[in-house]
Amino acid sequence: MIKGVKKFYDELYEKKAKPGYKEESEKRRLDFLHRYILFFLNPYKNTRHDIVRNILPSGERLLDVGCWTGDSTIWYGAFLKFKKVFGVEISEGAAQEAKKKGIITSICDINSDNLPYPDNFF
Repeated sequence: MIKGVKKFYDELYEKKAKPGYKEESEKRRLDFLHRYILFFLNPYKNTRHDIVRNILPSGERLLDVGCWTGDSTIWYGAFLKFKKVFGVEISEGAAQEAKKKGIITSICDINSDNLPYPDNFF
C-alpha cells in the first residue's frame, strides 16, 4: 500500500516537472471554474434562491435556521428535496406564519439556547 502511494506521488511530481504541465493544469482549472462553479453561482444569471436550489442535496430532514416566515425555504425548493422541513425562528409571529406553510417550526434564540433537536437529527 505504501509503495503504491509513494509511486503515485513520484509520478505526480514527474508530471509536474514536465514542460507545459503548469499551463495545462491552469487551463483545466479555469475550464472547470467557468463550466461548473460559475454556472451555478453566477449572481447575474441566478438568484440566491436558484443557487441554493441547485446545490442543495436531498434527504430525509432539512433545518432552516432563521426561517422567518418560510418564504425562502419554499423558494429554495426544500419541500421538493426533503421529506420533512424544520425551521427555527426567534420571532413568534414569523414562526407561526412558517408553520402555516407546512414548516415544522420551533421558537429558539440560537445565540443563547440549544437547538431543540437531538444530536445527528439532521
